[in-house]
Amino acid sequence: MKIKVILLMLIAFVALKVTAQEKVEMVQDSFLEKKIKMIQRGPQDDDKLYREFRGWHDHYRFTSAQVRRICDLFRTDQKKLDFAIDSYVDVADKENFWIVYDAFNKMSTAIRLYDYILVTEGGSREEPIVDDFYDEGYDYPVWEQYNGPHRCNGPMEEQMFRSEVRSVDGKGLNNGITDFGDRFSSYCISIRQLMKICMMTQDERQRLSLIQNLWQVVYDVDNIDYLAQLFRSVKGKDEFYTFRESVRKHGYDPLPPVVGNCRVSDDELDGFVQTISRQTFESTQKMMAQDIISKGRCFKAVQIARIVKVFTFDTTQLEIAKYAYQYCIDKENYYQVVDVLGYDSSKTSLMEFIKGK
Repeated sequence: MKIKVILLMLIAFVALKVTAQEKVEMVQDSFLEKKIKMIQRGPQDDDKLYREFRGWHDHYRFTSAQVRRICDLFRTDQKKLDFAIDSYVDVADKENFWIVYDAFNKMSTAIRLYDYILVTEGGSREEPIVDDFYDEGYDYPVWEQYNGPHRCNGPMEEQMFRSEVRSVDGKGLNNGITDFGDRFSSYCISIRQLMKICMMTQDERQRLSLIQNLWQVVYDVDNIDYLAQLFRSVKGKDEFYTFRESVRKHGYDPLPPVVGNCRVSDDELDGFVQTISRQTFESTQKMMAQDIISKGRCFKAVQIARIVKVFTFDTTQLEIAKYAYQYCIDKENYYQVVDVLGYDSSKTSLMEFIKGK
């Protein structure tokens, strides 16, 4: 009897040892990347993806960088968190696990992982160091994983972008939201960066205006649906969806190309000016003007100058002047529009805008 007990104990010990040895093998980066490419060829489902990589824990150990790489594949923060927690116990370099925090869209999820690690390690709570630059409560796309149509090789360097934003964040937009948006018109930006730019104002009309004005320099255009989170009101959402459908209809050009004989007669212009002037609020007037200008028409510079004069605020005049430039059939006469602007700074801004075209 004693012999049988000893034999059973030996068998159990050997089995545990074999199991432990099976998990010692590290995942090679080349093998992991090959697997990820295979996954990305087909439809991505978080649950299926989680089951796939969760099974690897029975045989492999990951590095912190590999855990971060896999977390980036999940769309939801919950699955990112589940996989990070599953991986932490056997991760090869726990001292580097902090890089996984950056995989989350929401700061609150990063804090949950931090709390889990504290409990696991038996430590006391301190405030975690997490990246809170991007506002909590939004889902952001990862442009590095983007494979759709794009206009440039990649968005502006993140450190430079953050520096531009922080230069005015908390100090107020003294020069107006339009001038702030113009800082980025000569760069290529991601949808995530565009969302941050829009969050500098709580006015949904201004947010839509920023999206429209910067759309030509957006990298990951197929991620446009993420921008819908910026609009809470029914009207705001409806106006954004109208813009989105226009974008999709015209192949991601923000406005349809001018074709054929599209000149605006003086009588038509009179009607346009009257329609715009009847609107009570300047923001509504601006949206009406943009809608009129964008309906496949083209204008002379002197006609655009007349529309610009309708507006009271110089910032709005500047927005319309820039917006209408691509519809002008005699751009060599655009100085007539420049002369309408009241401030030298606005005139300079418009001239620099034209030079960049």
